[in-house]
Parts: sequence; C-alpha cells; structure tokens
Amino acid sequence: MKGRQLPLNIELEHAAIHACLKGELATDQLHIEELSKTGQAIFKAVVGLGGKGKSPSTKAVLLSASEFHGGDVGDLRTYMKAVNESEMPEIEEVLETLARKRAINAVVNEATDQIATGDYSLLGIKDLVDKTASPKNKLVPLRERMGKKIAPPVGIHIPSLPSVNRELNGIYGVVVIQGEPAAGKSTLGLQIGVSVSVERPVLYYDFEQGEEVMAWHISEMFAGNRSKIDKYTENFYVRHTLTTLERDLGMLRVPSLVVVDSIQKVSHSISHKRETIDSVVHKLEALKKYGHHVIFISEKGRASYGNPSMSGSKETGEIEYAGDAVYDVMKVSEDTSELWVVKNRHYKFTGMLTSLVRENSWRFREAGRSSNRID
Repeated sequence: MKGRQLPLNIELEHAAIHACLKGELATDQLHIEELSKTGQAIFKAVVGLGGKGKSPSTKAVLLSASEFHGGDVGDLRTYMKAVNESEMPEIEEVLETLARKRAINAVVNEATDQIATGDYSLLGIKDLVDKTASPKNKLVPLRERMGKKIAPPVGIHIPSLPSVNRELNGIYGVVVIQGEPAAGKSTLGLQIGVSVSVERPVLYYDFEQGEEVMAWHISEMFAGNRSKIDKYTENFYVRHTLTTLERDLGMLRVPSLVVVDSIQKVSHSISHKRETIDSVVHKLEALKKYGHHVIFISEKGRASYGNPSMSGSKETGEIEYAGDAVYDVMKVSEDTSELWVVKNRHYKFTGMLTSLVRENSWRFREAGRSSNRID
C-alpha cells in the first residue's frame, strides 16, 4: 500500500521549487502530494514546460499554472515572489533535508500501517531508520568498506556436522531445513541450536513440541548426562510465540541464532493470524543485517514428497528466495536420513551432502564417522 505523503514545510517547498526552476533538482525527485495547492500548480507547470534544454521563465510558469493547472493568479504571483526573492540554501542542503523528511515520512507510514493491521514490529521501523541514519547519508565506495582482506562469508561451524562446515562454511544467514513428516528436520534443527548455544545465545521459537517435550528430547540427546544438559541449555531460550522476538533480541543484545519450528505453524497461531507466512519470512530475513542467523524448519508440500526440491516448502514461495542455503532432509530408513543441499547461495556445492544416522533418538551423526561430539 502506498503511504501518505506528509506535506513539506513552506520554506522547504519554496527551496525545492526554486531548485527545480534552476534545473538543479530533477522534477522526479519531488512528490506532488507533498506540495501545497499553489505549489502543485507551479510544479505541474514546470514539468509541462520542461525538456526544452533550458529552465522555463517565471512568466511562462505563471501563465501555464494559471491557464492549465487551476492556479489562482494572485496566489501564484505571491508564491513565485517568495521563491525568487528569498535567500535559498545550497542544493546539497535541500537534498539532505528532503531525504530526512522522506525517512521520517516512511517511519510514520510504517507505524500507521502497523497500528491499522495490528502487526507491531519495531524491527520494521528500525530497518527503515538504519537505511537513512548513516552520518549525512554519505555514500562510501565499496573499495573503502572492504578493507585489504576479502574473505568468504563465515557462518557458525557445527562440530557434529563437518560436511556442512566444509561445503557451506557452516550455518550462515537464513537457512531452511525442510523435509517430509518424521524425516528428522526438527531433530537436526534442535541439534544445531543446542550445539551453537555454547558460542552464542539461541532463541528457539517452538510451535511443535512444547517446553516439556523439548527438555526431554535434549535429555535424550545427551543420554541423561546432567552436566552436559546444563551446559547446553544455559544459553538456550525457548519461546512459543514470535511476538516477543524483538524484545528477546533486545534483552540479549548480542548476535544470536533464531530457530523457528515450524514456519508453517506461525501463521496459524492466534498472535500471528493477521500475518502470512511470507511476511514473517521477510521480517526475520532482515535479522541477518544485524549479525543474527536464522533457521526455518519447514514442512514440505505433498507434491514434492520423495524428491529433494528447492521449491518444496509448503504454503510459501518466499522462503526459497530468502534462504542463503536450503537443506532437504530425505528419510531413507527408520534411523537414517540423507541431507541434500538444494540451494547454496554463497558456495558451489549442491546435491546429496551426507547421510545422517540417529543416535540417542534426538541427535544425528554423519554416516561413516564415529559418534560425533555435539561440542
């Protein structure tokens, strides 16, 4: 939905029209909706008289605005007198002021939309502010931002999944783990989350199991070893609604791993009934800009059963575009699954990555290896 344009104050409007008349400001850099009624008539005249290789005269603008664009002659003369006789700022200042106004306008529109829909997201507002809040909004060449050493994106390495570390440099950005029922996608997501929790906080948004069941699964993962259970749950947080996500991240104040199990269940929850799956995916995708990594556990549609497929996720098309990597967990037998990489945005490998064998019911090891440590 196109947001409402808040009006310019009259001094900024005069400065912008003055810059348009002098050819310093392109007319497509102004929005007619943010001008006064008289300013709109003048603006339409400037646009209509443009494209002739020189700036239109004041007389021509006044004539066009009054004859063709409904401007009142007296109001037009007063307006143009103010434009021509006032001391105008430099064009750089006009552009910077317009940019700040547009940023605030975008925030107001975003807040208005959130109030209207009930989908409150401080992250959405923060994202808008960050896009325009750099010092003086200065453009910096990529060469200066890169530094001398250029390295591939490095994710979180998982000791129990060496093949993921080798071919994808760990878990990076947005990762989708999809699979058919009972293939092991939640097992894999939980294993990764528990493993990562010794390095960084893990926020596990569970729509599938419940806290009691998850605690039991983690206990099984470590064969009841209480010291290990305590070690790997000290920095592991379980929530059952995404409405607290921004507050949760605000309390942690450090880059974290966010796991959502499963993305299809989110839109069915009461607190997110107004949101589509795609809007939730888009919102969480923005987290990687702030150093967080996200794992979506995703159900597969029946049409893609039996085949590893990038477009297999149920009820959503956005998730396949959002994912930096998409894994498809294919069940082979009761205790064995294959891990396929069906999308790999940053590295070359796609295809069958490794076979996973269940240990202690709720953890995997790669086939052909001795029992892998979680840590």
